[in-house]
Amino acid sequence: LDVQYSTAYGNNSGLSKSNVIDSINHTSKITNQNYSTKTNSNSVSPTITYTEPLAKHQLLEFAYNYSYSKNTSDRKTFDYDSIHNAYNIPDIELTNLYDNTYTSNRGTVSYMYSDSVMNLMFGTGVQYGHRESDNEGKYSFTQNYTNFYQTAHFKVKFSNTKKIRFSYQGRTSQPGISQLQPITDSTNPLNIVAGNPDLKQSFSNSIQLRYYNVSRTGGRSFFIFLSGSTISNQIVNSTTRLPNGGQ
Repeated sequence: LDVQYSTAYGNNSGLSKSNVIDSINHTSKITNQNYSTKTNSNSVSPTITYTEPLAKHQLLEFAYNYSYSKNTSDRKTFDYDSIHNAYNIPDIELTNLYDNTYTSNRGTVSYMYSDSVMNLMFGTGVQYGHRESDNEGKYSFTQNYTNFYQTAHFKVKFSNTKKIRFSYQGRTSQPGISQLQPITDSTNPLNIVAGNPDLKQSFSNSIQLRYYNVSRTGGRSFFIFLSGSTISNQIVNSTTRLPNGGQ
């Protein structure tokens, strides 16, 4: 039985001042704001594993994992009030409270073989994920995921100096709270940033191949390392050029 728990808290605040001049239309826009962002995240992930001997050098492994994580991001922005000499005018567009909760259940089964020459393991599994997001009570939505997990490891020991290893893993990952929060930060009109609550989880496939030959008597070493990966629904930034030259 293995249990992992993590918690994190962040508090970020500052001033944003800018004066953007449009030389074509002969206009200017002055921005003077005070902002603060508080983030909080908690996650727990217990895993239970059971192994059953099949024959000499052979095992069958069963594993179940439950994962729960909750992330909150609270962004507040106030414009400067020159009459009262204070930042007390709420900027509704840049103020947002966002909650994101993700739970998953994963079951896997793996076959293992091990002796003095070869180590072999391959397994498969399925994970069901459920995500709930709430944006200040204005709207909420849920998403359900089904992912299949595949894992394979292979190692052969030709001699004490020659070995080869191969591994494959398929994994899923979730977008972060800052990537999901549906707030458009237009403080700098030349660099506008917005979150996307409709982001899907990504799934990656990666392989690695290692070969090494070490000659202790001759003092020579030879290594080969190859790796590759593919990612479905990769979470990346989408950049669009604006008419004013910004993005």
